[in-house]
Amino acid sequence: MLCVMKDTWGSYSLVRTVRNKRHWQAPDRPMFVSAWNVSMRVKGRGQAMPSSGVAICADCLAVPLGENPAKVRAECACVRKASAWAVAEGKLRFKSVVRQEAAEMRKPKLRMKWGEVFTTYLENGPEDRRQRINKLRRVLEGPTGKRAEDLCIEDWTAAQVRLWAQMYQEYDRRGWTVPGAAPLDAWEQLRRVAGTLPPLDYVRMSPGNRTIQSVLGDLKSTLGNLSRGRYLLALEGRLPEIPWLSRMSLNVPAPDTRPGIEPAAYQAMWEAMPGLKETNLKAWLALRIYWVTGIRPVEQLRIREDWLEVDEEGRVLLVVRNRPALPMDQWPKLGDGSGRPDLAYEYLGKAFKLKAWRSAQVRALELPADVVAVIDQLKHPGWSIFGHQCVTHAIKLQRVVNQWIRQFVPEGAHASYLLRKNALTVRAAVEDVEAARVMAGHGDRKTTEGYYIDPKSTSRQLTDAELGPKAPARRLRMAVG
Repeated sequence: MLCVMKDTWGSYSLVRTVRNKRHWQAPDRPMFVSAWNVSMRVKGRGQAMPSSGVAICADCLAVPLGENPAKVRAECACVRKASAWAVAEGKLRFKSVVRQEAAEMRKPKLRMKWGEVFTTYLENGPEDRRQRINKLRRVLEGPTGKRAEDLCIEDWTAAQVRLWAQMYQEYDRRGWTVPGAAPLDAWEQLRRVAGTLPPLDYVRMSPGNRTIQSVLGDLKSTLGNLSRGRYLLALEGRLPEIPWLSRMSLNVPAPDTRPGIEPAAYQAMWEAMPGLKETNLKAWLALRIYWVTGIRPVEQLRIREDWLEVDEEGRVLLVVRNRPALPMDQWPKLGDGSGRPDLAYEYLGKAFKLKAWRSAQVRALELPADVVAVIDQLKHPGWSIFGHQCVTHAIKLQRVVNQWIRQFVPEGAHASYLLRKNALTVRAAVEDVEAARVMAGHGDRKTTEGYYIDPKSTSRQLTDAELGPKAPARRLRMAVG
């Protein structure tokens, strides 16, 4: 707990910084940085935490972890000396901030029109530069009805982008996204009713929302830091900042229109799995778990042996739920005979929180016998089922798995998510959407139905007999379509 002291220039608090656990002498004996650090705010602005250079005395170091010695021992000489340094440093930083603000006030106000940005980007931009500029032009001209090249960048606001999104949702509701359906004066009609449009709809799932998300992503890319440093470098020092754009989010629900795994690619993957088992057993195990459980990649990184449970029928279940951090005395020990915990396992020992933490959807996912047999062969007892010793090993395995999938499905984002989507599509076909929702751990079925179930998929059951690419597709088409 911080003890905050205020002054005329702002506020500060003395911080006794805990060192990394690998430097601790024992799990119950934390180590601290030897000097007081200072956390300060100057004129409401947070400052990088500087070191005061004042050594923390032995008595303050002995104060138990969780208590603040600056508060418990406020009259200690080292606390008073560090406080005096913080006050002096704060005053210096206050003067510096005042000078910076005055210099900013004296700078001439920049006024740049979008036409100059368009010209520079079209000369130096990436291959799809014309499409990106056209998207930006749509967002600028839609709400205003004015030629984008004549508008000033400084006048562009987040409210205008949200208004464009509202107008596009209305455009979609009227059915104008169908090629040839929109009248010539479609946006003029929308501008006339702009003041009476309903607010952004965050409930109705619509393909038009996918366009809204895509356009906003392209705006951030076109005007972001990477683009400014590469494609818009000629405007450096003159192009105004647009700080609100990087923080803007329009999380309107949209169906997943990305393609799933094509039948030919699926056939090739299925036939390649036995060979992979011979050459890379860990990658085979990771793929099989994706294949039959639909687990998230971030969850697979954390699977420990205690996630596996056996039910009354003798089935091995992978149980995904919130889990607390494990005490350090339960971590694997170093092999040097010291009995100290092996800190390489810190990542696996941390608390685990489900992605859908509000609904805390617990899932019990059955594992087939061949998967259980390989887990018994690879696992580190009590820890990673893959035998990982640190998070780096887990991430490297995930990279290998994604590269293997990319041999068969070269395009699209999140390669391992294709197998998750595949497993959920199969579960919905074999049972129903609710069963797929439970398997996925989603809080509502709209997410499962809109983002994960691929109606174009071929038949892929969850048993080996029906997971095969030659399984009949008729049943799936009837269930999903």
